[in-house]
Amino acid sequence: MYEAEELFALYIKKLLLLASRLGNPGLPDCLVITVEALSRELTELFGKVAEDLGLGRSQLILQDRKESFYYFVYNQKQELWLHDIFCLTAVEMK
Repeated sequence: MYEAEELFALYIKKLLLLASRLGNPGLPDCLVITVEALSRELTELFGKVAEDLGLGRSQLILQDRKESFYYFVYNQKQELWLHDIFCLTAVEMK
């Protein structure tokens, strides 16, 4: 019998092992997880999962979908920022 948190940690570990089979050996330096909306419960859950995986809390980044989108767009080449794509899409996400 497993607790739900243990099963979830096992699932994340399996995902990381799949990535290692594709040429990324070992644990990542940093793990970024995007969720629909952040909550205290999710933060605590992922913190425990990170510890179970041997990652420190400083190696875990939790973000919601909007923050993930903003980082993605902001880190694109500026040539891709043509026609105010960032402004239009950000307004549509509200």
